[in-house]
Parts: sequence; structure tokens; C-alpha cells
Amino acid sequence: MAPNRPEDLNAIFARACNAGDLATLLSLYERDAKLVARSGEVLVGHNAIEGFLRRLVRLVRLGGTFNSRTVFCLVQGDTALHVADWSVTAGRSEEGNPVDLAARSAEVLCRQADGTWKLRLDHPFVYQR
Repeated sequence: MAPNRPEDLNAIFARACNAGDLATLLSLYERDAKLVARSGEVLVGHNAIEGFLRRLVRLVRLGGTFNSRTVFCLVQGDTALHVADWSVTAGRSEEGNPVDLAARSAEVLCRQADGTWKLRLDHPFVYQR
């Protein structure tokens, strides 16, 4: 379920992440999208991005909550620049250690032929708090 407006991305992403809905999360990305992992590695395409999203969902499902808030969204034609503050609070790592993760992301979304918006570029760790 891709958003009809780019500023709706956060709500859909957070709902899917908290529900453990990997299919919806992945559907928010174009097939050849790029995502910058926390390590700085650039992940390209659904197969690579799916692994990142799977780890995020696992972190949240171990007792955390994913939250996201739009800082701003700038739209020009069929392209949008979206910046958000997001966090995973009260989570646990697979080893059982507490996790509190907070960062600012920057994304480029593109309008699709059906009028919905999908992520083309995603940098979830532009700034970590």
C-alpha cells in the first residue's frame, strides 16, 4: 500500500513496521531503489533492501516501537524530498540488550504511474541521535 501523498509515507511505514508487515514495507520501495545502511553500505534493489527491513522488523518485534515524524516534505512535480525523525524505543537486540535508536532520515520519493509514491533513495541514518 504505497502512499497517495509523499507526506503519508511515515504513517504507513510505522504501521507496517510495528505490525511486522515486511511485504508492505518492501512495497514502499521502487524495485531498483537504493538504501544507505547504518554501516554506510549502499543497498540496491528489493533483495538487498529486504534484508535491512527484515532486521528492522525483528528489532521492533523484540519489544520495541517504531515511531516516525515528518520534518519536512518538498514536492516538485513527480519527485519529493522527504526528511523525517524516526526512532525505535524500548526494543531489544537478539542478545536481549536494550535498544534505543533515533535518527534523521532523508528520502527521495517518485510518483508512480498509478499516482502513488514510492521510495527511490533512502538514507535512514543521515544523522543519529
